[in-house]
Amino acid sequence: MTNLEVGSTLAEVVRTHILGTLAHCNGNRTRSAKLLNISVRCLRDRIRQYTESGVPVPRPAGSETHQSQH
Repeated sequence: MTNLEVGSTLAEVVRTHILGTLAHCNGNRTRSAKLLNISVRCLRDRIRQYTESGVPVPRPAGSETHQSQH
């Protein structure tokens, strides 16, 4: 597991687990959702919630290159 301390809220544990899985999958949402056993839509909604709260979320590998081409 990660460095969560006793007393962490369930929301903190879930957020840490989701973000850790995204990092492990190099930001790949489909693969992360499969490992987490949730839908891509559910994962996308969580990511939106985290980013709106100012939490940094791992971006898909290569997305920086793709975006800079526009």
